[in-house]
Amino acid sequence: MILANHQPNFMPNLAFFSKVKAVDTFVITTNIQFEKRGFQKRNKINSNGHDQWLTVPVTGSSLDMIKDIQVAPDGKWIGEHIKTLRSAYQKEKYSNHIKEIIDIYEGNEWKRLADLNIALIHYFTDILGLSRTVVDEETTGYKETFLVNVLDKHSGKELLSGQGGKNYLTPERVEFIEKNGYKLSFHEHSVPAAEYPY
Repeated sequence: MILANHQPNFMPNLAFFSKVKAVDTFVITTNIQFEKRGFQKRNKINSNGHDQWLTVPVTGSSLDMIKDIQVAPDGKWIGEHIKTLRSAYQKEKYSNHIKEIIDIYEGNEWKRLADLNIALIHYFTDILGLSRTVVDEETTGYKETFLVNVLDKHSGKELLSGQGGKNYLTPERVEFIEKNGYKLSFHEHSVPAAEYPY
């Protein structure tokens, strides 16, 4: 069974969902460190031909695990996001999905960033027909040990890594994964406008 794992990014881009499609099981892992300058609390959308960032204000630091990052209690950002999404997409072909995304924003008093992100990811996987994600908030370990532990817990035989994995999966780390009985490959994707989440 081919498995991939990824942290729950905020409104992930098409490359994220391309990897979901390419595996048997896609594990959303939250028991890893929060990347303050990463894409876990922000992403950009195509707003009338221009890049525009959507950012979720949070409390916490890069020393915290993603599962422990809290959304800032001031909910004004929700209204700002909704206004931006309507302005960017209300005239687009699939504008009906914006209402459903807005329902996700308004349907819960979001406290954890991970919960918001996972809800949005599940919405996108549902409309794309990709019902193969599971959430893992418990697995521990560092780098290659973490990956082996995820594979072991979720009965994976082969790990499909994104292209970013080449930055930290050194030959020594690849050897460790393979010595534990697992195969490793890197995902090649060809999707349009991969920089945008939607």
